[in-house]
Amino acid sequence: MEEERNKILVELPEELLNTPIEKLQLSTHIKRSFQWHGVNTFRELLAYDYDKILKFRQFGDKYLKELRDFVHSLGLTLKGEYKSIEELAEEKRKQNIILLDTYGFSKQLCFLLYNNDIFTLEDLINYGTKVYAIGGMNKTKAQELMEKLEQLGINLKENKEEILPSGYVAVEIRATLNDKNVKPSRIVDPILRKSYERKQELLAEYKRLLIEKHKIHEREKELDNNIKQILQELGIVDEVQKGRR
Repeated sequence: MEEERNKILVELPEELLNTPIEKLQLSTHIKRSFQWHGVNTFRELLAYDYDKILKFRQFGDKYLKELRDFVHSLGLTLKGEYKSIEELAEEKRKQNIILLDTYGFSKQLCFLLYNNDIFTLEDLINYGTKVYAIGGMNKTKAQELMEKLEQLGINLKENKEEILPSGYVAVEIRATLNDKNVKPSRIVDPILRKSYERKQELLAEYKRLLIEKHKIHEREKELDNNIKQILQELGIVDEVQKGRR
């Protein structure tokens, strides 16, 4: 990717590369941010590391998007540019991958987990209890994570000896008993055994409904886009009819 970028840079006219920052079609805030860091030409801007740009003061998503869109419109990318967490998550949604936000995890917790390449329940299960030690996992987020996992009936393992195969979605359901290591086959009390089996059924149904809800949501978005396209075409037809009268 970097080689392809360098090839495009070589083919760009010197006049464009030497264009002063203040003459580029960018907002004043972006221009001043680069000038503050000693970047005065478009050539210098393209040579500036993406990670350093992300550390600019008061340079949020709005300005970053504007800058990237401008550079991309020329068939280029910023040096060392990579996709944002939001873009990665959106790509996975388009692939019908069910992300953690579908299960009600907060935006803040999801961002932290996604930033550590934990996008799905299977990612979370495979990561195990080490998730509580990742940077940025404060007490509030850890408490939310534990409560959400308990609601879903998921018990994280302390090691990664049992890794879920790629694409396989599963959760480890355990009985709400004093001894969490008790196996269903060893439950003598028929009432406890029946309670355990019922819990498994309810959790399975809960998971099925969440998946179904996600599918419906995706279908709604698809229908909204279809309706929008139809309305646009209707507007064009109306204009044509008016012009023919």
